[in-house]
Amino acid sequence: MPSSAAARPPQAFSLKAWGGRGPVPAAVLLAITALGAMLSFYRIGALSFWTDEICTMMFISHPLRELIHILWPTQMNMVLYYYLVYFWHHILPHSSDGALRAISAAFSIAAIPAVYCFARTISSDKTIATATGFGAALLLSLNGYRVQFAQELRSYSLALLLVTLSSLFLVKAIQKPQSAKFWVAYVLASTAGVYAHLFVGFVILAHAISLLAPLAKHPRGFPLKRAIVSYLAIALLISPLVVATRLTGTATIAWVTAPTLADIVETGVLLTGDQGNELLILFLLAIGIGIAASRKNPEPNIEGYGTVYLSIVCLVLPMTLTLILSYAYRPIFVNRYFVFLQPFLVTLASYGIAKLVVDSSTILKLAGAALFTGLMVLSAVGVANQFNGREKEDWRGVTRFLRAECAGPEDLRLYAPVWTRFYPGYYDYGLDPGEAAAGRVPEDPDAEQLARLASRSYREVCLVASPLGDRSASDAVRSVIRASYPNVTVSRFAGEMEVDVYTR
Repeated sequence: MPSSAAARPPQAFSLKAWGGRGPVPAAVLLAITALGAMLSFYRIGALSFWTDEICTMMFISHPLRELIHILWPTQMNMVLYYYLVYFWHHILPHSSDGALRAISAAFSIAAIPAVYCFARTISSDKTIATATGFGAALLLSLNGYRVQFAQELRSYSLALLLVTLSSLFLVKAIQKPQSAKFWVAYVLASTAGVYAHLFVGFVILAHAISLLAPLAKHPRGFPLKRAIVSYLAIALLISPLVVATRLTGTATIAWVTAPTLADIVETGVLLTGDQGNELLILFLLAIGIGIAASRKNPEPNIEGYGTVYLSIVCLVLPMTLTLILSYAYRPIFVNRYFVFLQPFLVTLASYGIAKLVVDSSTILKLAGAALFTGLMVLSAVGVANQFNGREKEDWRGVTRFLRAECAGPEDLRLYAPVWTRFYPGYYDYGLDPGEAAAGRVPEDPDAEQLARLASRSYREVCLVASPLGDRSASDAVRSVIRASYPNVTVSRFAGEMEVDVYTR
């Protein structure tokens, strides 16, 4: 008789539920994370801060004691990120754009091993679990949309990390219902996630709805009291944000338009890596395989509750609710507001491939390998396109141009939209916002304003036009200026920025 040790099958992936301690798996995860880090930091400071990033810097430029008064109530979305960037900026004063963006890169990189841990909860079979974890981590690491926001001074990478941790803690809390530490961790991560971005609240709602399944199947074993207390705690902790949102309404997103079918498809394309419909189709195919496999052979590791089910609910419900609100109440559907749904996307796709490669016939194994290869190749192309083709509003270039061409005492600078007149001041404090009276020209040009503009003889008038503005307003101010300054030279910059220089 062989010994019991000899009878055991070899366990190439002997990992713990939190990621394992084996040297080979740890090295693989480290390599995947290092790849994600390299992509996150590559040319991180090459592009200028765009409008939203300059807003971040304008907020945190105030003293700490004044910051909450600046943010309350209209700018409370991303409030946690603003405070973190405030301290980061004071650790690295007078830093470059890239150094400041490094905090977002760090959050985005940390999300890669977090996604690995979350994806591993999908199966009690260690081989399936580890394969899914590695696949999800690699898909996230190579996701061009993730890389884009790893290089932005905005809160999307922080929200991505916190949503992943929150989902992981929830699964652990259901797996070990008698352990209070996971519920506490879930409350903290979920609350922080909502303070990182208000739309994370849709994910937390999806979490709560997903718990109805295990509650219905195993009511006696379900930790109902802990769940109720946890969600009451989250509600209490985020109540200041709820008040701020009610006071502000939708004023801060008044620029959002009602989503079309093309917008919805584009969101799917972006979330899967921003490499066209081909990559989206491959992701949908892998996800469909994973869902079908989970229905055929439900995973028994979580009583009545599976990571596949959780991921589906968290992927579908937030977007569905946002669409309903956009059509029934006020448009709030914005592509980048869903970047933190990526953990569920890559987990489901990786699980489908893992089931093909591990538990299928030779032909299906080859099909799974081909599908995974296709995802990797297209994802890599998507990342390359992020570096080669992505543009942001080039306020850095515009500011240099204004300093060189339109900064004299006899020059007038106008801005369309008018609220962008403060933005060049971030890169050059010597560029004042311009004359207040003339700055109102884009809003409603009339004869009186035309007379005011013509009453003083400027050497030249420079109009800075941002793509965020109303095109009709920009055209209106152009017509006003041309009446007195008929000669115009147009200079264009990345991100559809434009500076028109008018002379007599």
